[in-house]
Amino acid sequence: MARVFSGLLIADLGLARLVYIDTIAGTYWATYGSGGSGMHQFFVMSAVARDSQGRYWIVDSGNDRIVRINDLTGAGWTTFGSSGTGVNQFSFPHGIAIDTSGSADVIYVTDVNNGRVIRFLDTNGTGWTALGSTGSGLNQFQTPRGIAVDSARRILVADMENNRIVRMNDISGAGWISIGSAGAGTGQLQFPRDVKVDDQGRIHVADTNNNRIVRFDNMNGLNWTSFGTAGSGVNQFSSPAGIAFDINGRIYVVDSENDRLVSMSSFTGGDWTTYGSSGSGVGQFSNPVACLPLDRAP
Repeated sequence: MARVFSGLLIADLGLARLVYIDTIAGTYWATYGSGGSGMHQFFVMSAVARDSQGRYWIVDSGNDRIVRINDLTGAGWTTFGSSGTGVNQFSFPHGIAIDTSGSADVIYVTDVNNGRVIRFLDTNGTGWTALGSTGSGLNQFQTPRGIAVDSARRILVADMENNRIVRMNDISGAGWISIGSAGAGTGQLQFPRDVKVDDQGRIHVADTNNNRIVRFDNMNGLNWTSFGTAGSGVNQFSSPAGIAFDINGRIYVVDSENDRLVSMSSFTGGDWTTYGSSGSGVGQFSNPVACLPLDRAP
C-alpha cells in the first residue's frame, strides 16, 4: 500500500534546494540540498515527483541527471543520467511525472535541449524509450517543460516554445493531439511551463508569459477558462512556473518571480493565500519552480 504523507515540497531553483513546509502557513520549515554536482547537491533543480514507494525523484537539470532519494535526509541517494543525446543521457532535463497506476512505476522526463520525452522504469535505465525531436510538427517539441500522466495513462506535455499542450496515448506518440497557439486569448498560450490534470480530468496549465493559469475540460478546449493577471497582488502572478493539487482539490501555483507559493480553494481565487518572499532564509525562496503536495498517495 502506498504511503501517504502531508505537507508541501517546493523546488527552490535559485538556491538549489528542496523546501518542505507542513502547511501553506509554513509552521514547520526544512530544507535539503545545496549548489554543486556532488552528493546532496543540485544545479538548476527543476522538478520533483514521488514514486509508489514514497521515494523522491528530483530533476537536476544543470547536471543532466535524475536524482532519487528515500527521504529528505538524502538516504538512498542514487543518480541516473549523463550529458548527451543517446540512451541514458539528457541535455537539460526539466519535467518529471511518474505513472504509479500499473504493476511497475513508469517514469517520464522531458529532455529539453534534445526536444524529446523519455520513458524508463528505474535508475538503471530499464525500458529506456525516447520520443521526439526538435521542431513544431508531429512527434516534435520545442523546449518541452512540464509533463503529466492522466487517469487513462496518457502523456501530456507543456511544449513551451510551440505554445501548446500535447497529449499522446503512450510513448509511441499514438493519438497525438495538441491545443494552443501563441497569444493571450481563448485557445492561446504564451510559453506554458507546466501542465497537470485534476481528479475530474480537467487540464490545468501554468501559462507563464501570460502571467495566468488556464483550465479546460478536454483537448478541444471545452470550457476554456483563465485566471490571473500580471503583478504581485491578490489574483496576480509573475511568471507562474508550476501548478499542483492536493487531496482536497486546492490549487497551488508556484509564482516564480514573486518568490512565493499561492494556494486557492477554487479556480476563481477563492481563499487566496500566499507563502514566501525573496531571500535565502526561513520562509524565503529564490525562483521556486515546482510544488509537490504530499497528502495524496503517489
